Amino acid sequence: MPQRLPLSAAQLGIWLGQQLDPHSPAYWTAEAIELRGPLDPVVFEAALRRAIDECEALHMRYGMDEAEDMQVWQVPAPHRWSLHCVDLTDSDASLAWDIARRWMNKDLQTPAELAQGPLFATTLLRLPDTAQGARHVWLLRVHHVALDGFGYALLQRRVAALYAIATGAAQPDALARPRVSLAAVVAEAQDYQRQASERDRDFWLARLAATPVPVTLAPPAAVAHRVQRARGALDAAAFTRWQAAAQTCAADWAAWLIAATAAWLAQQTRTTEVTLGLPVMGRLGSVGLSVPCMAMNIVPLHVRIDATQGMAALVKTVLAEMRSMRPHQRYRYEWLRHELARVAGPRRLFGPVINLMPFERPPAFGAVQALSHPVSAGPVEDLSITIAPGPDGVRLDFEANPDAYAADVLTAHREAFVAALATLQRAAVDTPLAELLPGLPAPGHALITSEALPTPPQGVLAAFIEQVQTRPARIAVEQDGVCLTYAELLQAVQALAAELRTYGVVEESRVAILLPRSAQTIVALLAVLWAGGAYVPLDPESPDARIAMVLEDAQPALVLSLRALATRISDELPTLYLDGTSPLPRAGEGAGEGEAAIAPEGRAELDGCSPLPQPPLRAPRSALHCRPATQADCMQSETLATPHVRERGEQVRDAERMAEPLAVADTALAYIIYTSGSTGKPNGVMIGRDALAHFLAGARLRYAMTPEDRVLQFAPLHFDASVEEIFLSLSCGARLVLRNEAMLESMPRFLAACAALQISVLDLPTAFWHELVYGLGTTTQLPETIRLVIIGGEAALAERVTRWRAAVAPHVVLLNTYGPTETTVICTTAALSGPDAIALDGEAVPIGRPLPGLSAVVVDAALRPVPRGEAGELCMIGGALARAYFGRAEATAKRFVTLADSGRRAYRTGDRVSQRADGQLVYLGRLDDEFKISGYRVDPSEVETALLTYPGLRDVASEVAVVGQQLASGSKRLAAFIACEADLPAARALQAHLATHLPAAAIPSAYLRIERLPRNANNKIDRGALRRMGLDAADAAPAAQSAADGTPLSPLEQGIVSVWREVLGAQDIARDSDFFALGGKSLQAIQVANRLGVALQREVAVSSLFRHPTLGQLAVALDVSEELDGHAPPEQASDPFAPLLRIQSGEGPALFCVHPAEGLSWCYMGLAAQLRHTPIYGLQSRGISAESATHIDEVIADYSALVRSVQPQGPYRFLGWSSGGGIAHAMAARMQAEGEQVELLAMMDAYPSDIWEGKPPPTERDALIVLLDVIGYAGKGHLGDDGHPLSLDAMRARLQRPGSVFADRDAASLARLTSQAIASMSLYRGLRHPIFNGNLLFFHATQRPADAPDWLGWQPYVNGALQRIDIDSTHNSMSQRAPLAHIGRELAERLEK
Repeated sequence: MPQRLPLSAAQLGIWLGQQLDPHSPAYWTAEAIELRGPLDPVVFEAALRRAIDECEALHMRYGMDEAEDMQVWQVPAPHRWSLHCVDLTDSDASLAWDIARRWMNKDLQTPAELAQGPLFATTLLRLPDTAQGARHVWLLRVHHVALDGFGYALLQRRVAALYAIATGAAQPDALARPRVSLAAVVAEAQDYQRQASERDRDFWLARLAATPVPVTLAPPAAVAHRVQRARGALDAAAFTRWQAAAQTCAADWAAWLIAATAAWLAQQTRTTEVTLGLPVMGRLGSVGLSVPCMAMNIVPLHVRIDATQGMAALVKTVLAEMRSMRPHQRYRYEWLRHELARVAGPRRLFGPVINLMPFERPPAFGAVQALSHPVSAGPVEDLSITIAPGPDGVRLDFEANPDAYAADVLTAHREAFVAALATLQRAAVDTPLAELLPGLPAPGHALITSEALPTPPQGVLAAFIEQVQTRPARIAVEQDGVCLTYAELLQAVQALAAELRTYGVVEESRVAILLPRSAQTIVALLAVLWAGGAYVPLDPESPDARIAMVLEDAQPALVLSLRALATRISDELPTLYLDGTSPLPRAGEGAGEGEAAIAPEGRAELDGCSPLPQPPLRAPRSALHCRPATQADCMQSETLATPHVRERGEQVRDAERMAEPLAVADTALAYIIYTSGSTGKPNGVMIGRDALAHFLAGARLRYAMTPEDRVLQFAPLHFDASVEEIFLSLSCGARLVLRNEAMLESMPRFLAACAALQISVLDLPTAFWHELVYGLGTTTQLPETIRLVIIGGEAALAERVTRWRAAVAPHVVLLNTYGPTETTVICTTAALSGPDAIALDGEAVPIGRPLPGLSAVVVDAALRPVPRGEAGELCMIGGALARAYFGRAEATAKRFVTLADSGRRAYRTGDRVSQRADGQLVYLGRLDDEFKISGYRVDPSEVETALLTYPGLRDVASEVAVVGQQLASGSKRLAAFIACEADLPAARALQAHLATHLPAAAIPSAYLRIERLPRNANNKIDRGALRRMGLDAADAAPAAQSAADGTPLSPLEQGIVSVWREVLGAQDIARDSDFFALGGKSLQAIQVANRLGVALQREVAVSSLFRHPTLGQLAVALDVSEELDGHAPPEQASDPFAPLLRIQSGEGPALFCVHPAEGLSWCYMGLAAQLRHTPIYGLQSRGISAESATHIDEVIADYSALVRSVQPQGPYRFLGWSSGGGIAHAMAARMQAEGEQVELLAMMDAYPSDIWEGKPPPTERDALIVLLDVIGYAGKGHLGDDGHPLSLDAMRARLQRPGSVFADRDAASLARLTSQAIASMSLYRGLRHPIFNGNLLFFHATQRPADAPDWLGWQPYVNGALQRIDIDSTHNSMSQRAPLAHIGRELAERLEK
């Protein structure tokens, strides 16, 4: 009865390979035995029939049953097969063997039928007799799934023994029938897999984890239907010589030949590491030793070749490797392929296979002489080298994949191999291999490696979960004083991830993130990964066209954004708006079974932090944003079909939070970041989770990150430095501190904020760090808390490194990092300061050595390694490489290559580098035209494409070229050269056009008309010449004494011009020259503000350049700022006159500040410095931009509604200065009457409207006085320098003096400001104060005239305590820096305890 057996691991791979190509004959194996002498065909057939009937493996049929791959054993039946006989006796004796060969090769083309059989065929060919007698050839063809080479030998010996017994040439008991069944062999293999394989698996994984992808002599190709062969034989003396050479190396001939093969392969591929495939029978110590079946294995033999040593040392290395792996050779290579992800293509487990046959002793057929001839060993993936010594000589065959090796190439390889064996055999055993095999890489050619990763990389989510479990109450994320613990962050991530899953987010789903820097954004990133997807970050500051381009290319399944950005997202894309929603849990609530529940008192280390606000019982609404035309495409279920807006909080409560992250492949996509592309469109770099994990593992070691670190999140989300800051911090248990825009106002302010936040790790763009170093001095120092500064994005200046080393403490580590996005953030680092700082040698600052677990190699144009010290292209190798460019197969193939010298997958960086004697890599520039500016990769072709879309430019310009230029000061700029005869459009117009297509960093600063673009000898644009154009004159320009119009410059103006020239490279600068029209951008504004601050020895705010962009305006503003202490609206305000002005973002209840008489709330800007964590809003008069209210009650109602629009519920906090205090009091009473809680009512020298009873109505002079207070005159704006009153015209002129925030207002606008100030004062006088039930905090101006009102005038209107705090100021100067700082500190004591 048939017995059914499972496929063995040795058979499964072959069976699967046949299923992938069912009609392929590649898996047939065949061997021919030439029989010389008086063969009895009848006796031979009887012996053959008995042996084959005994061989169970030949009678199996293979198929699938119940989703399992099974073997089906069948009862042997003589009638199921026959011996085929072919008579070739009539052929020419000299041609008979060739005819037989052709017949056998044709027979190999028979299709295989694993399910139906037969699995073998056997033929006896009769050849013409020779002088030595009769000649036959016995051919046995068997599918590789049934027999391996050792199985062939067992079956052939069995046939020979039975024939010898039948002819009387051997005793009948010479061989008994095999007693071991095939079932026993399969059962033993299963027992091994269950019980003993784990030890062997661990051995191989540890052995191969850090080895390079094996090298081959040809590019990878799929397995073909046939095999290319180059066969031949050497005389017996060759084998004798090999034996002698092996003996001198104290080894056997097999070890010597393996070592020689490894050396030859290293020479041919110019590498120092090779991995050979070594076939092993897989039967030693096994019951299968006597059973013909398929059991052979191939083990990877990794060999390192030191070209300075001889064969003796190499043979010793091979022997040691073979001894170590011998106990583990039963572990299947198919398993290793999958476990090491080396299944196909260049990522193979081993390279060429070296098959060393034991000394061939043909089976004895009695009086008949037998001689074996190989016909086919089955398919060859790459190259197989067979060396089989015999009594008449050595068979040395090369068999190869014909799609990878042409016949002549294979023959040449065989000849080179034979020559190399002869050379190695003749030489003394200690002769350096480099002398024997020219081309072997010498020392210094090897890969540039780093320390290995001590443990396998851990996925980012697994590392994050580990931190939550270890330190749930520690702060994970902080921004402006609002904090999330690790437990709270996890709960928020789980809640949002559950929601994302309902929108269809699964593994590989792309989710676009169009969000500003916030804790909610961090939640969103992790939630996308948790749900199984990959995020695609977008820059909210990018032009609409670029956002649209990225969204069109990425085709995300979902977009996460805010309603304010809705117009920037296509109607066709499903969008989830997160405005006002935060799946942030109440402390201690929402924890599921087995999850951390953190009570408020359990929150650790809340120094400087406020807990998150308790969310309302009914969460604010979010929407899946779909238009009716595309609704069906967007919605995932009936519950989402309508309405477009739904209660997000309710859904999260109805559905379980997603407790565990979706199980995805290690290689699943993590994120896509878009970089500049040579096609004119950005390229999406696809980073897998395995690459991200590999990078984090290496960076964690190199940065020595700990849970005690506080890391500043500086980079925008669409820069991959954010990946480093965010995920490295959260996977190490550190605190991630999100910066705000106010920190960038000046370098002193930035460093002061870092000190206040106790930052320990800074990750900065190199360009920003250059400015930070420029500003360091006796008054501006690095905070003591900082231990590590990481810089990267472009080349560092040696001069700045020298300054840095002199200015900072010796323990502070400065790491210069390098790495394209394609290598997952960074791939090399160099310690420029700190205990392990490297030496500087000249102007080139090293980029260091690879991160742990990565390798690098410097190659020539043919991708061959160059000697140390020579320049070449840097190629990066290792597990952190990107998967590909999204949808850019051609670009992927160009950049991600297989290196011929090592066979490893590598990324061609396009960067020209060299390696110093100490191993440090030095950046020398680009091999192409790409330029790095402000940390941004700019491909000139993308800029050129956008520039030519300017209306009419293509009609007049014959050519356009954009190049990057470095100024003598170290600053960089992009310059556009336009070949045309007509005048160019204004630079500002070109910049405005490009701003709708490109990121700010990619917009050129200079636009130069040129008659024709220079060409090189190949008639290509000479970009090198263009890079030098215009720089000589700029560098040689004398110090500015006068403006471009010839008028003398003041000393301050001369200083500004000098800095502008230094930063922008501009030459002709007039008083009306606009900084941004000259090419200035945000980074250049930071540079100018910083350098002017150093020159003037005082803080210069970056925002001053945005408010006063011309030379004349900036000079006046800086001059005035020395004398006056005025106010300006927040730089980020889209409308500084809006009725509700956001002064500062934050978390928790906001502080609402009511305008004084002039109707503006700019006076409260300074509070942000003390109230770092509190949202601050200013209420401003509608009369500035619309019709004024006719009654004060309308104002109270309007302002109350504005407050509720951003904070629907209490507790409320109010502050007002002067008449604003009285309005704040009335609003507070109104809110109480509506049932709301008022937590704070504070006034700044404000008095009840009663004091104006009987006083004359307000005048235009009164209005101009309060408006002049805005620009810093503090109640004295109506007086001239001589102390006498000014005329109204003089007061108006003073209001519009250069540098004033009102300088650009026209007469009608100023008249409206004046009239609304009069209306505001008049309306206040009509206010009838209600009773406020609560306490009043009163800031009292101590510099006051004798007839000033009494602050206790509020007693009748306050049913609570009145607390007075004296402020050293006048009434009109309460909002200047010093008084307002005092007020801010007092408020902080009460609001941010």
